[in-house]
Amino acid sequence: MYDRSQFIENGTYASNWEWLKSKGTSYQCYLDYIKIEKGQEEQIGETVNSIRIIIYALSRPFSFVFFYWTLLVFFLHKFNFKKPVMKILLIHIILR
Repeated sequence: MYDRSQFIENGTYASNWEWLKSKGTSYQCYLDYIKIEKGQEEQIGETVNSIRIIIYALSRPFSFVFFYWTLLVFFLHKFNFKKPVMKILLIHIILR
């Protein structure tokens, strides 16, 4: 459980670094959130939502228009990533 010092309350001056490290802006709101017990339906909904996000993240590269063309280029070059073109394609696919 967090203590009050990790929250930035109203009217408190904080640097950018302190904002990044903080746990929020209202300690009372955090305490209220802790007190609320989640029902079984909400827990199931959160689980289903997490599974949806994972499946979407895994299927997303296959919906990219040039994914299969990139695989074809990889096969034609026998996955030799020492070539500059292959490095560029790999970086593009990863950052995409």
